[in-house]
Amino acid sequence: MKRVWVCLVAAALVWGGCSGSDSDDGATQAPDDGADGGSDDSNNAPDDAGDGEPDAVADEDAPMEGDVPEAMPVEQTLTLTTDDGKSLAATFFHPDGVSVLPAVLLLHQFAEDQSQWGQMPQRFGEAGVAVLTLDLRGHGGSDPQNGAPTDIFRDPNQAPLDVAAAVAFLKASPLVMPERLGVIGTSVGANLAVVAMVQQQGVEAIVSISPRLSAIEDLAGNPAQLAVSSIYCVAGDQDGGGAQADSCRTLVEGATGSTELLIYENSGAHGVDVLEAFPQDVEAMERWLVDALSL
Repeated sequence: MKRVWVCLVAAALVWGGCSGSDSDDGATQAPDDGADGGSDDSNNAPDDAGDGEPDAVADEDAPMEGDVPEAMPVEQTLTLTTDDGKSLAATFFHPDGVSVLPAVLLLHQFAEDQSQWGQMPQRFGEAGVAVLTLDLRGHGGSDPQNGAPTDIFRDPNQAPLDVAAAVAFLKASPLVMPERLGVIGTSVGANLAVVAMVQQQGVEAIVSISPRLSAIEDLAGNPAQLAVSSIYCVAGDQDGGGAQADSCRTLVEGATGSTELLIYENSGAHGVDVLEAFPQDVEAMERWLVDALSL
């Protein structure tokens, strides 16, 4: 079943969510280490036992007996090599002690790098999903691109090779279910997410944020084969003069699997700016992808 979500956005109003999430700012809360600068109240502890010693006071922050703390994802720094000999900086996250998992590839946008994703890899890890992030060629710790920096927007012989190397790593990993791969991308990463689905076996679901169909066709090298299966597509209706929203509508209409279409009205937010402007919807995107890979 295809569903269309539309958010009304006004510049002078507080951003409103349309995902149904109860989160109002999407911010990651810093852990409470108990250091609040207050006075030591241990001398005022009650002595109900009458033995001259203060009674033990329960630590409200301590885990309850029987609680099992969530395993933190293991983080591994990698170097991937593409078919054209480029070295790519990458990071692999996976929950500790879990053998075979679905996996998600995160693809950043132009002029960003893998740090763009903040705590998203950790959240997927806590949900039992492995994650691979990487710096596309010409970005972060990876080798330079060929030609002008903007050539990666449309050259089918550059960034798609980076994606192929990343997918090949995941499919070869003994920790990953090779038939249960997902991709999230913003801007050029959103375009590459679509390319990954049409070119790489095992990519079952994608979240594409601010894609542009004409660039996808160039990157794929074969515009006639752009049919996707499961896709969650997100765009602002004023981004690129409406081109990104129109691209989302076209991709969703032609999809054969599970779909979500989220168009923000009166918004020109693009790529990672969408995640920052509408943090209340990020959880829904992540949850949709986890569910799609769990089918």
